[in-house]
Amino acid sequence: MKAFLLGAGLLLALPAAADVLVDGQVRQPHSWTLAELKALAPVSAEVAYLTGHGEEHVRFTGVPLWILLGEAKLADDTGKMPAIRHSVMVTGRDGYSALVSLGEFDPEFEGKEVLLAWQRDGKDLDTPQLVVPGDKRGGRYVRDVIKIEVR
Repeated sequence: MKAFLLGAGLLLALPAAADVLVDGQVRQPHSWTLAELKALAPVSAEVAYLTGHGEEHVRFTGVPLWILLGEAKLADDTGKMPAIRHSVMVTGRDGYSALVSLGEFDPEFEGKEVLLAWQRDGKDLDTPQLVVPGDKRGGRYVRDVIKIEVR
């Protein structure tokens, strides 16, 4: 794990260059390398979203976020509908973050195929990217993902 110095002497620990840390309200926090992510059940999604340059049409391939959370195991997975009590904050190396409700991608609820993508239009990405199919804008498409925190 690398550490970076931020303003006023704060120290922020970040995963190594291409690692993604899954933590928060999970029983088994886990750090995934890009190679490990690629070894998990790949899924592809054709998406269209608006950007400042017009509409983008892209094919992403990656691992469903639901699979990663299944590996980490929710800390409180009992009781009435635990999935709708949680959200997931996905953060990029630059600090940009987006929040996704677990109910959006839980197969028992909306079942949206939210991905942590490693490929765009058949070309490998250097770092993983969050992809939220169905969003009209790409605002939750976090690039260079380093952390997935279950809240």
